Amino acid sequence: TSAAPAVTAPTPESPMFLWIIGDSFVELFGPALRNDSAETGVIESEVDFRFISGLTRSDYLDWPTHIEQRIPDLDVPDAVTVSFGGNDGQPILIAGELVDPDTEPWLAEYHDRVGEVMDLLIDGGVQRVYWIGLPIMRDGDFSERARLYNSVYAEEAAARPGVEFVDVYDLFADENGEYSTYLRDSSGDLLIMRYEDGAHYTWNGAYRLSAFVLEAVAEEWGFTDRL
Repeated sequence: TSAAPAVTAPTPESPMFLWIIGDSFVELFGPALRNDSAETGVIESEVDFRFISGLTRSDYLDWPTHIEQRIPDLDVPDAVTVSFGGNDGQPILIAGELVDPDTEPWLAEYHDRVGEVMDLLIDGGVQRVYWIGLPIMRDGDFSERARLYNSVYAEEAAARPGVEFVDVYDLFADENGEYSTYLRDSSGDLLIMRYEDGAHYTWNGAYRLSAFVLEAVAEEWGFTDRL
């Protein structure tokens, strides 16, 4: 694949616009990233998330249609962060039949749906898409599913210039590579990072993820001096 066109570093006079979209994992992460982004002085942003939504239940919310409708309203975001997957382990209706999650036909369809969203954003004029992977989960089966879905996101992103997969699985693992509700921050303080469901981020976790994602954005857009 060819390289994506270079981006222009944002300035206070000409800030970039960041659209933050996804499922319930964005509930706190979205506001955290919006707050951190605003502090750089060169980013304006909007958070757009829906509980219990994703890419497998278009009857609940059709994200591709929503994205197509919103991009023009937003005057085409410069960059988009995307976070799906937490609710996607459900049967998919394919050719009139419900197909069980994580089977070969299900994964083929999920690949297509992930790729469709990436294409809608890039073809719609978005310069960069940052697809955020799923973190390690307390439940072992959920963690395996997270790894599986992360592989889908990574493969589809690798095939598209302008789309970057942001792997955060190990960001929420302890020093032994295991799940932990509590992790140390950059100051060494032990903080609660995940809620009691063993999946969703607390505010501490949301800001941990925000700092990680914002650094990736800043490195590409040339404003690391503002972090």
